[in-house]
Amino acid sequence: DKLIVNNTYSVPIERLSDYKDAEITVIGCDADACVLATCFNLFDNGFNFKVDLNYVYTTGNINLYLHAKEVMKRNFGKCVIY
Repeated sequence: DKLIVNNTYSVPIERLSDYKDAEITVIGCDADACVLATCFNLFDNGFNFKVDLNYVYTTGNINLYLHAKEVMKRNFGKCVIY
């Protein structure tokens, strides 16, 4: 297990190249921005990942979180844990 801390909009895919065959769990703040962007980045690049909504929030309002959660469920299906 390894924790990758990131302070940009999405984790640069180059930082994850050593984990292409691992299962990545995405957690973090701003479900409607950074977390969602990271998930799309992982999805587009063929990574095996899950997003654990128990450890995701937003600094915006609750509606942003709820809409982001629906977008994640629609686009990533079984990859979303809640």
